[in-house]
Amino acid sequence: DSGSDINLVAITIFYKNGVAIDGIGGYYTLLEFEKKVSDGTFYTNNKDYKSTWGIFKVVNNVVMIERVIGSGGLRGLAFIDYGEILNDTTIHIYKNEDPYTNVSSVKDDTLHFKQFSPKPDSTNVFIK
Repeated sequence: DSGSDINLVAITIFYKNGVAIDGIGGYYTLLEFEKKVSDGTFYTNNKDYKSTWGIFKVVNNVVMIERVIGSGGLRGLAFIDYGEILNDTTIHIYKNEDPYTNVSSVKDDTLHFKQFSPKPDSTNVFIK
């Protein structure tokens, strides 16, 4: 619907401890999706899926996010996204790399950072 403000919303929540959780919220407004994060629905629906969890680190102005592929022929393999931190609200993901083969591909995704509180719990059974 070209006249609607409802889009597919995907988020990554970054925690100070280096853990990240990804999720696709579905077709909601951003405000509706933020409510799902605040009321615990997002965490409850995603906490048991290995592919939603990852780790990240920041070196200078580059963020590296390591995750596991959740579906398809590459299911279960890890990959790393590399992004340049452009400013305090924008990260440009420019490369994806398979750490086992060192094969990389070009990406062109933009993440828009928004401070959010309270965040869901970062505790999970996949990252110790």
